[in-house]
Amino acid sequence: MPSTAGRSIAAVQARVEKLERAVLRDPLEAVSLPLIRKDIEVQAATLKAEIEGLRESLRSAYDFNKWLLGLMIGNSVAILGLAFQSFRTSQKSE
Repeated sequence: MPSTAGRSIAAVQARVEKLERAVLRDPLEAVSLPLIRKDIEVQAATLKAEIEGLRESLRSAYDFNKWLLGLMIGNSVAILGLAFQSFRTSQKSE
């Protein structure tokens, strides 16, 4: 009965032989799949970072628009108040 270490060594040798056959059969294919997988992972991480940056930019633009709209409404109210006051004073002076 072979020992556990002997079986482990045999299993490792079998795996190494499979890898060698794959590399010898088509070296480009053996190398290209891990490289493509790595490229996809890098692109996914980059895409996630870009999406988060866009979300933050949209939040900033939304906040800026809220402030701008509030400023425009405030100015409109102030101008209407001044126009109303001017209209009332012109009617009193007549």
